[in-house]
Amino acid sequence: MDYSVFTAWATIVAALAAIIAVLIAAYAIWIEGKRTRFSQGLDVLLRLTDEFNSELYREKRRTVAKILLKKIDGHITINDTENLVNMGEDILDHFQEVGLLLRMKILNVKLVYSDYYYWLSRYWECLKDIFAKSREADPFIWEDAEWLYKKIIGQEKGLLSKRVVTKLTASEIKDFLGYESTLK
Repeated sequence: MDYSVFTAWATIVAALAAIIAVLIAAYAIWIEGKRTRFSQGLDVLLRLTDEFNSELYREKRRTVAKILLKKIDGHITINDTENLVNMGEDILDHFQEVGLLLRMKILNVKLVYSDYYYWLSRYWECLKDIFAKSREADPFIWEDAEWLYKKIIGQEKGLLSKRVVTKLTASEIKDFLGYESTLK
């Protein structure tokens, strides 16, 4: 019996086993990397949500909502307008950060949709005048917030395939602002 043939086959089998082992290890590392990125993204999203629901942001949201309700009723002052712009910009800045992290694929779109659709869709509608005015001076301001809004609205449309997504009504906006104005 020729042992060189046997040795050649054994070498081939060993090489194939080594290649398969390397592929399995690479796949396991890839899966673990995905799991780690998801876990880290979830942690970041929870911190962002905590920030948005922090006492500081609840105060900003409450103040913005109260001023917007005054604006709807036609009783807004110059001081109110300045506060609205300053605190409204802070809210848009928060959405800018979420949008940037989502665009960089640090956050998961479905989780962001779940956590932010309600507030983003309503604040975007309420703060669109501030957004438009700021865009006149800087056409790139809050571009990640705008991208986030479009992405989240796209998610909503995808989930509501049988229903038409409608624009928020004045009544829905007023109800939202009424709720936000009572945040503790």
